[in-house]
Amino acid sequence: MRALTSYTLIDFDRTSLSGDPKIHFIKRFINQPVTTGEIHGPVDDSAFEKRVSKGLFALHWNAHGHRYGIPRSVDDFLEAVRQ
Repeated sequence: MRALTSYTLIDFDRTSLSGDPKIHFIKRFINQPVTTGEIHGPVDDSAFEKRVSKGLFALHWNAHGHRYGIPRSVDDFLEAVRQ
C-alpha cells in the first residue's frame, strides 16, 4: 500500500473508475518536475510557451507560480463521448 502522503484522491478515482469507458483522465502539462502525487507531463517554461503558441493546449492557465495545460486530445475524447 502506498503512503497516504503520495496517494491522492485522483489516484483513487483513476483506480476505481479505470473500467468505465466514459471516464478519461487527461495528463496535464505543468512547468515543474514530477514528484509525489499527480503524474503529469513536466515541461520547462520555454517548452510550455512553445506548446501555447502552437495551439497544443485546449486550455491553459497560471496558478500558484506554475503553468498548467490540458492537451488538445481532450477535445477528441469529448467529441467521441458525445456521439
